[in-house]
Amino acid sequence: LVFNEREGKDATYQIKLIERLNKIKKIDIVNKLYDLGYRKSQSRYVIDDIFEIISDAIIKRERVVIRGFGAFDVKMHKGRMGTDPKTLLPMPYDDYPVITFTPGDLLKESVKTGKKVEHMYCKEPESESEK
Repeated sequence: LVFNEREGKDATYQIKLIERLNKIKKIDIVNKLYDLGYRKSQSRYVIDDIFEIISDAIIKRERVVIRGFGAFDVKMHKGRMGTDPKTLLPMPYDDYPVITFTPGDLLKESVKTGKKVEHMYCKEPESESEK
């Protein structure tokens, strides 16, 4: 990476830039699917639909389990007593929902070894005899 003089002095800017570069966005997923042979136009809709299905389930506080990948849950974070900054009087904060993700064993193993574990996800059988 090349930084100009102003940016070189600002370590926070460098960290934020590196964080931005280390992210995969939805369009990156679409492009990876395209590289695998899927059409971009359909991939966008499929990804949107998958995210919508997962989001709807989470909003309903249902557990979403994707075998080999992990599980999304909604847990309640316990409320607490705080202080009103204006009056400095004690103020209760209510319980609130928190979305959690628990990685599956295969995903954990893949991250640990740095390699994708075989049979991590379901794949289509390659021949008629395997069906």
